[in-house]
Amino acid sequence: MLRVRVHGSSKSEVRFEIVREGSTVARVFDARTMSCEALRGVVTFSIAIAIESALREARAEAQSKELTAEMEPEIPPSIAAPKPSGTRTLTNDAPKPRKTGSLRVSLEEVVLVGNPPGVSLGAELGFARRFESGWELAAGALQTTGSATFTLGDETARTWLTTGWARACRELPTPWRTLHLALCAGGGAGSLSMRGYGPSGRSASLFWGALYLRGEAELPITSHLSLRFGLAPEVVVARPSLVIVETGTGRPRHRLTTQATAFALSAGLVLSF
Repeated sequence: MLRVRVHGSSKSEVRFEIVREGSTVARVFDARTMSCEALRGVVTFSIAIAIESALREARAEAQSKELTAEMEPEIPPSIAAPKPSGTRTLTNDAPKPRKTGSLRVSLEEVVLVGNPPGVSLGAELGFARRFESGWELAAGALQTTGSATFTLGDETARTWLTTGWARACRELPTPWRTLHLALCAGGGAGSLSMRGYGPSGRSASLFWGALYLRGEAELPITSHLSLRFGLAPEVVVARPSLVIVETGTGRPRHRLTTQATAFALSAGLVLSF
């Protein structure tokens, strides 16, 4: 009388169906939000409830038919009401899948160490698109407020960085419901500006570019707002050389080739829609 089907899908879902006389009871679970043991227990419990409900309906229909046959004449098939058919969704107390926003906007404070020289502070604005598969694509821009001053020969100099960036992130499994982890890979490119505060007082803008890996930890504050921390070691593939030139002749007097590695630390807010 009953047929039970349980299967998964490419969207990390587990689905079961109970078919009885052309009517189907279905339930879908998000397999990413539960452990294997918890998922097995929830699915088993839901199937048991669905079977009990189907049997109760069958007994009620049988009793109704017997009572109708005793009290009323048989209704001709031509005017009999059709039986409802199709797919019905079973509702129970099983955990609901975690809802994630598809569009996310982030604003983070960034600390750069190593390249540009010294320590720089900046602000980063990003836009991201999250997919049900656990992947996220993001892009944005970074602007630093200027590094701490450093000495280059007899000059005191300072640098600024203006870049655009893009990265792809993959959500990582975690046993904590209040902590979300992700691993990202991406790159950025833009302009490294330098200004000297000595005899030359010159400024220059140079091309800068880097590739990086980034680890992220995200703590939900509300259903739409999260606090995010990031750590990104970088490999600077476009390494500008900072040069101090003589005022009269323009010949190089001091030269500094920037480091090939750097680190970026970030903290900020993420708004999901």
